[in-house]
Amino acid sequence: MTDPNEPADLAPGDEIKELEAARKGDPEALGSLLGGHLGFIRDRVRRLAPRDGAYRDSDFVQSALLKAIEGLPGFNGSSRGAFVAWLGSIVRNTVLQRQRYRNAAKRAGKTSGSGVDELAAMTHTPSSEAAQLDSLVTVARAMRALTDEQRRAIELRIIDELPYPVVAAELGLGEGAARMAVSRARAALALEISRLEGEDG
Repeated sequence: MTDPNEPADLAPGDEIKELEAARKGDPEALGSLLGGHLGFIRDRVRRLAPRDGAYRDSDFVQSALLKAIEGLPGFNGSSRGAFVAWLGSIVRNTVLQRQRYRNAAKRAGKTSGSGVDELAAMTHTPSSEAAQLDSLVTVARAMRALTDEQRRAIELRIIDELPYPVVAAELGLGEGAARMAVSRARAALALEISRLEGEDG
């Protein structure tokens, strides 16, 4: 019987082709590659995420997926084993980073909500799991078009859900300037998402 938590099998040649296409930003290959590893990611989250109610497992899964999509162009492996190990490290780092940020946010008065859900909602797709993955692929593709400063602002405030005092400290800005930076980054992201959806549609 196939283990649903193990990555889906592909023939070696097809696996390498899909990985290369995904690394180049092909949206179908990205969706297929990551969709085939969702069970693996969920399993790692269940094993690593704290059970304190601060975050849902889906928050960790979506954050890890978005970080994987963003980081894939820099992934240098050429096998499923290397890709799975890389994905596992992203999940682990996502969980550890959220725990660190949560502690910082507690001290500054963190607001509630799911930032990755907010990003996915910026696209115009249905709410099924497959559509949500497509939304994250679109968001990650759009984020690649942002400046480093804009991307960092989105990551800190929306993905990691940090309060503005912490965002400001991370960006080296005053709180008012940090709010403006996030607002401009959000607008730039929405514009790029709209452009991509127009191309894909």
